[in-house]
Amino acid sequence: MIERNKKEVWVSNPNINKEAKINISDFIEKVSNVKALRTVESLVFTIYPTSKEEYNKNLKLWDYVNKNTNSLNDKYRKVFNVILPEELFNFLKFSKKSKVNNLVALSLAIRYVNDEYGRNIIEQQVYEPILEKMHSIINKYFYSFLHKDEEYADYEENYPEYFVVLWNKSMEKAQQELIGNSAMFKIISNPFNKINDFKLQVSFMSDRDWNNIILNSSEDSLERVESRQDVFDFWKNNLYLEHSELLEPVD
Repeated sequence: MIERNKKEVWVSNPNINKEAKINISDFIEKVSNVKALRTVESLVFTIYPTSKEEYNKNLKLWDYVNKNTNSLNDKYRKVFNVILPEELFNFLKFSKKSKVNNLVALSLAIRYVNDEYGRNIIEQQVYEPILEKMHSIINKYFYSFLHKDEEYADYEENYPEYFVVLWNKSMEKAQQELIGNSAMFKIISNPFNKINDFKLQVSFMSDRDWNNIILNSSEDSLERVESRQDVFDFWKNNLYLEHSELLEPVD
């Protein structure tokens, strides 16, 4: 189901047959002529959600990695593989679902505190439940830095090295209590990165592909300009691992 390759992790969907409500043997028969899958950079994990839809897509990606590999399917496409940066995969795989929103809100909190001129934009754009969580995090961990009370202002002006120590202590406490020890923290904790989205590659069948090949048993190799053979072979080999009693490995 999972393959690590350089800095990427490939996660395949061994339960795609359930989307068609057929058994795995029949599904394999239907894709026997398929040679490749459409693969494009069309999925986003965002740390700057501006809508409920973007918010939910983050949670659906956690579902895909952990318990429901059909969670990303919709009426436009059926997902066979997702390729994730290793840091993001590890965070999703080894964190509780609640920590997804913690990660997003913590990233925004750090940005908000350090970007005085960008705060109004964040207030206007970010999806309200995450915005509320962001403010809660600021009030608990970074209140003095945001409001620059007299003591912290003095540290920042006259003892910058000690000010950095105080900031790092607050950051470390927030990290441990909100998301735990994760390489993702190094990415989101740099307030000057301003990374909004992690763009992910997805291999899939379009709704037309699905209808023709799976529902109507048409023959199609799906060899297109945007298609890749390696992701299809990866998906099929992983089926063998998941359903070894039924399938033969790909040569």
